[in-house]
Amino acid sequence: MRVLFLTTVWPEPTSSAAGVRVLGLAKNFLKAGATVFWGSACKPNSFQAELDRLGIITREVQLNDSSFNEWLREVRPDGVVFERFIVEEQFGARVREEAAGAWTALDTSDLHSVRRAREKWVLKNLNHDSGLDLQAISKIPSIPSEFLFTEDTFRELASIHRCDLTWVVSFSEALALERFFAVDPKKISVLPIDLGVERAECRKDFSERIGLGFIGNFRHPPNLDAVRFLKFQLWPEVRRKIPDATLSIFGAYPSKEAMAWSNPREGFVVLGPADDSRAMLSSVRVLVAPIRFGAGVKGKILDSWSVGTPVITTEIGAEGVLPEGSENPCLVPGANLQEWVATIQEMTSDAKAWSTGSQRSMDAFNRVYTSQAIDVRFRSDFQKLLHPVRKGSEPFHWIQEILWMNQLRSTDYFSRWIEAKTAQKSRNNSP
Repeated sequence: MRVLFLTTVWPEPTSSAAGVRVLGLAKNFLKAGATVFWGSACKPNSFQAELDRLGIITREVQLNDSSFNEWLREVRPDGVVFERFIVEEQFGARVREEAAGAWTALDTSDLHSVRRAREKWVLKNLNHDSGLDLQAISKIPSIPSEFLFTEDTFRELASIHRCDLTWVVSFSEALALERFFAVDPKKISVLPIDLGVERAECRKDFSERIGLGFIGNFRHPPNLDAVRFLKFQLWPEVRRKIPDATLSIFGAYPSKEAMAWSNPREGFVVLGPADDSRAMLSSVRVLVAPIRFGAGVKGKILDSWSVGTPVITTEIGAEGVLPEGSENPCLVPGANLQEWVATIQEMTSDAKAWSTGSQRSMDAFNRVYTSQAIDVRFRSDFQKLLHPVRKGSEPFHWIQEILWMNQLRSTDYFSRWIEAKTAQKSRNNSP
């Protein structure tokens, strides 16, 4: 099988969970015996070179250019994986034109429209510098419907319907697509992020660790927001209760503003990128992640669980990481700063409580996120993709075909053309 990946940038597994996710997906195809091709409009860099090293055939592609069609005819893909809906919009029509028999899969990483809706809710209802922010976090709706009726939402849903299969990393997002957005559950699959870990292992015990940690790409708005919240709201309260507390913050692409927040005398240190995120998380006693908005699954939580590091986060931070009804080992304090401080104090000073949290975290990881568990899920999806639903088969995906019938919008285009022509004529006739 020949599988083509199309992405906005070359995957950066050391910078973001999204990079880890899409690279892990490609490795799954390689293990299944597929020949993998990879196209991106991004300029060549070291991340592209890493793909070449893995035996993946890469190419820089041009947007809105017939050279992409020519490359498709050379590749002759049996299947195409689009990273996020924007890429499907950019290349989907050309793929359908040149490789009509190929299956198509959309890898969402997270539901963009849900993340944006939550961000808008936060910006409308919360104040960055107000101590009431944390109390309001618990009021953020899981699906902020008042901000969902946007072009982004409809574009993302249209892309999901146009593809044969949509991968999500979050169990709660799969349910949202099915129950709230009424997407056929047969077109949705939860495929967790594969860290390449065979089994969670606690690398260091309680006595070998010190302080708290946070990690996240600073270009991702929920991460920058969380660090700002830590700096100006939570950390002053922590230091009042625990004067010698320390917090090490790692993440790719830190802004000058974020680096300026670093203050070793206050125990608040911004250190920039981490060469090995799991090694960093093995050195701290707790990951503290006050995520106020976002979507998908937070890679920092999985990394922490994989090395036995307990996690203190919000409901949004903890959501979707395990199947519905599962016991989640994430510690979610109430809507009060003092509850967060008390939880932090307990997990950084009580070896027994820490040990219990560490073991529960590793147990959760081993149930869902080992490479073997993810491979089982992937192979099931792989078999489905070998036999995509096409004309003449049942049940037929009517919505998918309707969305490809561009002529159904011909009246819209014709109306706009008439309007533009009339306006031009009116301007020409004006004195």
